[in-house]
Amino acid sequence: MSGGVLKTLKAYELERGLRYYPIRQTTPTSLNPEDNPKTPPFKLIHEILE
Repeated sequence: MSGGVLKTLKAYELERGLRYYPIRQTTPTSLNPEDNPKTPPFKLIHEILE
């Protein structure tokens, strides 16, 4: 990012992939969606029940 102002909802959307990490990150993270996971690291409940 450029260090400029980032709207709250846009920041939340860019952080989506960061929420898929199973453990807390202690290293610098990226708001670039290409650098972060695309899917959760677990199966959805309906997949488990099938």
